[in-house]
Amino acid sequence: MTDMIEIWTDGACSGNPGPGGWGALIVNDGQEIELYGGEANTTNNRMELMGAIEALNSINTSSKITLHTDSTYVKNGLTQWIHGWKRNGWKTASKQPVKNKDLWQALDEACKRHQIEWKWVKGHSGDEGNERADSLAVKGAREAAGGKLEVNKTEKEPSTPVLAEKPTAPEAPKSGQVQIWTDGACSGNPGPGGWGALLKMGEHEKELYGGEKDTTNNRMELMGAIEALTSLKGPSNVILSTDSTYVKDGLTKWIHGWKKNGWKTAAKKPVKNQDLWQALDEACSRHQIEWRWVKGHAGDEGNERADGLAVKGSMEASGKA
Repeated sequence: MTDMIEIWTDGACSGNPGPGGWGALIVNDGQEIELYGGEANTTNNRMELMGAIEALNSINTSSKITLHTDSTYVKNGLTQWIHGWKRNGWKTASKQPVKNKDLWQALDEACKRHQIEWKWVKGHSGDEGNERADSLAVKGAREAAGGKLEVNKTEKEPSTPVLAEKPTAPEAPKSGQVQIWTDGACSGNPGPGGWGALLKMGEHEKELYGGEKDTTNNRMELMGAIEALTSLKGPSNVILSTDSTYVKDGLTKWIHGWKKNGWKTAAKKPVKNQDLWQALDEACSRHQIEWRWVKGHAGDEGNERADGLAVKGSMEASGKA
């Protein structure tokens, strides 16, 4: 068997039944793999099962695995109920057919090659791996829904309120509020890269950019935010728009856990780009910041301009400007 592999899986559904998605984050020897998918008409429980099935089936060799899920349905099904179901001919204790039998059988088969420790994690509680799997599941559900935004987490814990993301237009900036768009670009990843930032307050605009000869796209995304925030002369009320979920989720979800764990990830690995995350954390401490994600290359003027600046920085760093 290979060394221990860590997996986080999640499911999401709009309507239940309705368009749904599944997501999985796999951490194997420091390497991360993200998987996601969706279906146009499904349930939350089926997507929870699919996340586990697809993650396990993606691992080609017999492995020792810790699988984290926020679904008691999946965890209890595999560790408590399935043995009785199989003895009873895939009937429940009340002699009813087991729901989602096809997926339970597929998951049972997927588990056979591996040694798995199942761990339940509370959803939406700051666990980095769970938050990332959740984001992937929501992405799968949105794509299955044709881009619609409303996605619920239901069925597995009916007593809890439905959590939904409803499409709302972003609020216009308030007087005195600074708008910032940042972006990163890289040729080769690693290779020559650049960062760019557009700052606006009222009628005033400022463009910033720079680059490095040997870097990565994620480092340039971080540099764009760092340089933009440190360029502000005093504490400010900021709206910062980025097309990088790595930057936005890192600052709003994962960084608290990293700091508690001594700058280690949920998989006990050193946080990549720790130097820049610490610099960005420091840069944020003086300001009140609303983080907004914007889809890249989708016509957002500020994002397009920041991208152009990042490309300019990358070209200068590579000597092609």
